[in-house]
Amino acid sequence: MMPGLTLLGVGQQRALLDRAKKEGVDVLIVFSVKITPPKKTNLTINEASIALLDVRTFKRLHATKTFRNTEVQRAREANKDDGLDKELEKLFAFVDSGLKLTALPSGLNSENVKNQVRRLLGEKYENPLPVLAEIKLYQSKGLYDKTVLHKAYNIVLKPTYGKMLASDNIEDRKRVLDKYLPES
Repeated sequence: MMPGLTLLGVGQQRALLDRAKKEGVDVLIVFSVKITPPKKTNLTINEASIALLDVRTFKRLHATKTFRNTEVQRAREANKDDGLDKELEKLFAFVDSGLKLTALPSGLNSENVKNQVRRLLGEKYENPLPVLAEIKLYQSKGLYDKTVLHKAYNIVLKPTYGKMLASDNIEDRKRVLDKYLPES
C-alpha cells in the first residue's frame, strides 16, 4: 500500500482486529457491507458503513451511519442530499483531529536506518508489503538512495519481482502488489 497503511483483507471484525494487533497496526478501518439478495424485486440491497477501531483497546473510535444503496439512489435521482458526503466529512474530520501521526524519531539517521533495514532483510515474511513500505519510507525521507531501495526489493521479493516493483512501469508494480494483496 504505502507507508503507514496495511491492507489486512476481508473477514470478520474480530479476526481482523486480531490480525491487526499481530501486524502492529494502531487503528483498523472496517468497511462493513451487508448484501441482501432480492426477494420480490430484481434489486439487490447493499448496506454499508465505515468504522475506525483502536486495535489496542478494541474500542470503536468513530463510525458512520449505515447507508442503503436504494436510499442513496433515490436521493440522488431526486437531486437531494443523500448524506454520504457529510458522513465522510465527519469521518475525515475525526481522523484529522482525533488521531495523531507521530514524527520519525529525531535521532533517526542513515546509520540507524542501515541497521534497521539490515535487520528487516534478514527475516522472511508471509506478507512483505509492510516491510517494503517501511523501507520505502526511509528512502523517501532521504535516509538512503534508490540503489539501496532496489537492492532491498530484490532481497525481499527475489530479483524478478524486486526489479518489477522498482521499475517505473505502473503495470509491473501492480502485478507485484497483486501477488501479495489479500483476495476479496
